[in-house]
Amino acid sequence: MACGPGIGLEAVLEAGPATRATGLDHSRLMIEQAGNRLKKPLLTDRLTLWPGSLETLPQGGGFDAVFSCNVLQFVDDRTAFLELVKEHLKPDGLFATTFQPRGFCATAQAGRDWIGAFAEDLCQANFVDVDIREEVFGDMPAFCALGTAPA
Repeated sequence: MACGPGIGLEAVLEAGPATRATGLDHSRLMIEQAGNRLKKPLLTDRLTLWPGSLETLPQGGGFDAVFSCNVLQFVDDRTAFLELVKEHLKPDGLFATTFQPRGFCATAQAGRDWIGAFAEDLCQANFVDVDIREEVFGDMPAFCALGTAPA
């Protein structure tokens, strides 16, 4: 979700020759940039780029994993959002999101508080094996929450 210029998609596709990926972004410019970044013959046939939101993506529960980066702090209704994510995941599918606080008042503690609250949201949405990770990138850590969709 919110694939941006395709950096994460590129890493996913390069993980193995059988890997397929769908990139989703509201911005047509980001979809275009992702397409340009991933114009490699061995990647293009395993990639679908979808302009729009998760709500516009055809449903089917077919994804092994869904990931996002610096998106969920903009989601108004996280409960509804997580239900939608579950509808797109296979049973036991992985959801991962990363958040890095930004701006002049961003603090590591604010990031820890935010990701902790989001981990509680994952549990409330019946995701299992919920885990939080903190990684340092420069002077501000990034926080990741992972959860597995119910079987």
